[in-house]
This record gives sequence, structure tokens and C-alpha cells, in this order.
Amino acid sequence: TYLLDNIYLIIPNTNQILGFFGLIIFIFTSNIIGSLITKKNNFSSNFFVGYSINYIFSLFLFSFKINVNYSFLSLVVVSLIVFYKKFFFYYKKIKSNFIQNKNKFILFAPLAIVMISSQAIGWDTFTHWLPLADGIKSLDNYPKYGHGEYYPFASSLVLSNSSIILNDLSENVSALFSIFILVMFFQTLSCFYEDIFDIKKNNVFTFFLVLYVFYNPIHMNKFVYTAYCDFISAAVFFFLFFQMYQYFRKHSDLNIISLSLIASLLVGLKNTGLILVLILFFTFFLYLIYEKKLNYLNFKPLIIFLSLPLSAFVYWQMILKFNNVLNSKFIQFAFFKEENIIFFQNAFLQILNRPTFYIVSFFIIFVFLFLRSVKKNKFKQIKDISFLYIMFFFLWVSFVILTYILHFDINVFYA
Repeated sequence: TYLLDNIYLIIPNTNQILGFFGLIIFIFTSNIIGSLITKKNNFSSNFFVGYSINYIFSLFLFSFKINVNYSFLSLVVVSLIVFYKKFFFYYKKIKSNFIQNKNKFILFAPLAIVMISSQAIGWDTFTHWLPLADGIKSLDNYPKYGHGEYYPFASSLVLSNSSIILNDLSENVSALFSIFILVMFFQTLSCFYEDIFDIKKNNVFTFFLVLYVFYNPIHMNKFVYTAYCDFISAAVFFFLFFQMYQYFRKHSDLNIISLSLIASLLVGLKNTGLILVLILFFTFFLYLIYEKKLNYLNFKPLIIFLSLPLSAFVYWQMILKFNNVLNSKFIQFAFFKEENIIFFQNAFLQILNRPTFYIVSFFIIFVFLFLRSVKKNKFKQIKDISFLYIMFFFLWVSFVILTYILHFDINVFYA
């Protein structure tokens, strides 16, 4: 009876419906702009590249105290011109994709129906992400309130840009955008399994993969279907990781500039984005050494890959400095101090509170060590991915441990 008495809660209001259409405008604008750079038909790649260009232009305008909404409005105009010139191409593409994937749409449609009337949730959403998106939309400069003034603002562009046809923010945009990210994650994961594990697509496999991606209970947390930047950052990182591997296998449709643009987006999404990009850089650097393929032709793309996100990060830090916004320094405590032994033990216990991540990680290490002795070529890609994951695992864990020791106050840790 509770469900029947409150059935009206799943009926979207006018603001939420307009937010849904605004998100569609944001998605297709990013895709069309990205396609002008990549010259490819990969929807996920084009979207991330277009989204990155929007962020970079917004960053440039913000540095001159010009409203960042003009960046998105300009891109909308350009995309409309392109769409008009190629109307029949896009019409046939949308129609064929819908017909080809209609069964998948039917499977995750209930999720979209429920989420279209969702509201904002999460502490950080109300203390930072919504005020930031509202500050962008209302023609103000970067908000001088909240607990993370130095956080980059790429994720808040989704909220502000998608509410372009509204006077206020539409809070359901974050949940709907998470569904869209899940769609792209589904596509990437499907390609990953088909390519790496040689699993052929079929209806049974697709059905269970849809259930795993869209109806996985692990997604029911504060990071998914909210304005938090963690989920989209993880999706971008996974996509970038897979595409980088494909690039060095000479199987990727993307050039290194497109990959570097997507890496710049990762830097703009999360304050640890540069760390993730650096980990990717060193992971593939070690991979090239492992494969005995480290030479000028392979090292040059790695440098290009790192250059754009590093420049975006430095530019953002300069903007913060000129606006007198103090960033949080990473190294705040000495490495060698008396409390380190106890502190390290407690930090390690906190890390172990995420058993699934570490059980899976050690399993992958075991698989790599086992397959390393197998000479069959059909396991080559599994060994490659295992090696890359192991490098990422140790680099990320090293960063987490250093963060505990150098950045966190031991007194706050025990409080």
C-alpha cells in the first residue's frame, strides 16, 4: 500500500522533464564536437573528447572571469550547424542504433523511469557540488564557499549545462547522467570481454551483462546516481585504461591527442585526477619495458599523452593562486616520525576494510604468475591486462599509503 499511496513520487515534474531534455542536448553536443576531433563513429570516445573540450574552453573563459556558460553555448551552436549539415547521417545513425539495441533499452528502461524523478542526495552534493553548479549557471565566479574550493569543476558542468533551458538546476540530471555513464561503461566492458577474453556476443551474455552493469546492488551508494564526481571519474579512467592498451596494441581507433584530451577531462573531474593520469603514464611505461618495446616511437606518445592533462592541472593551479584560493598541500608531515609505525598499522587496517578490491587484486596477481609460465599465445592479452593491473595496483596502493603518512594528521585520524 505504501507504493500505491506514493506512486506520484515517480511522476516527473516539468523541471525534471526539461532537465532530461537538457541532458540530451549536453550529451549530443559533446558527441558531435568530439566527432569533429576524433573523426570516428565511437560514441563513447566522441562524448568524452567533446566533454573535455567543453571543460578546457570553460577553464580558459574562467581564467579571464568570463561566464563559462558561453563555452557550452558556443559548442551548442557549432553542433547544431554540424547536425543541420549532416541531418540524414545522424538520423540514420540514431535510428539504426535504436533498432540494433532496442532489447538493451528495454532492459534498462525501468531504471531510467525511476531515476527521472529523483532528487539530489549526499552531504557533499549540498555542501559543494550543487553550490558549484549553481555558481556556474548563475553567471557568478567560482563559489567562495563550501569545503573544497580548490576542487576542479568539470563534473558540475553536467548539472549547469544540462539546466541551460531552466531558471534553476534540475537535480535529477545527476542520476540520469549516471545511467548514461553506465551505458558507456556497458559498451566498453562488452568490448573488453569480447576482445580480451574472446567472448562472442550473444543474447544470453548480453542479458547477464546488462543485469550486472545496470542492476548491480553495489551501485546503490552515495557515489552513483548523485552529483559526486567519483563514479564518472572511475568510468573515464576505465575507458582510458582500455583505450591506452588498445593504442599500444595498434588496435585503437583513437589517436594520442584524443586520449590526452580525455586524460585532461579526468584531471578536471577529480582533485586526484592528475595522480590517476600519472599512474597510467608509469603503468604503460613499465608495460613497454616489460614487453621490450620501449623506444622513441612508443615513448613519444606517452609524453604527448601526459602533456595536455599536466598543462590543464598547472593552469588550474595558476587560476586558484590568482584568485587567492589556497589548495591543500599534499606533504604536510615528515615521513620519518615516531608515530609512523602505529599510524601505518592503522592505515593498513583501513585499507583492508575494502576486502573485495584486494581479494580480486591478489587473485589477478596469482593469475598473472600462473599464466606467465604458459607459452600459448591465446593467453597473451590476459597476461598483458594482468600485468597492467598489477602495476596500477601497486602504484595506487603506494600513493594511498603515502597519503596516510604525509597528508593526514594523526590526531585527527585517532579522534
